Amino acid sequence: MTTTLPLVILCALAVSVLASKTERALNVDCDSGKFTDSGECCIDCPPGEGVVKECGATQTLCAQCLDSE
Repeated sequence: MTTTLPLVILCALAVSVLASKTERALNVDCDSGKFTDSGECCIDCPPGEGVVKECGATQTLCAQCLDSE
């Protein structure tokens, strides 16, 4: 019984943290509709910039497009 209580408390804390991330993601207006692993809304690259690295573990990485003359 003494080892069960800490395990139950640990599981309750884990569920609480995960639910908090999900709730934040659902309550935030996110134009891209995509979120980082931490729940942050992924940005869309502005005009004149392209995606260097897709959003996922980290935020979207954008860079200026090269002129195509």
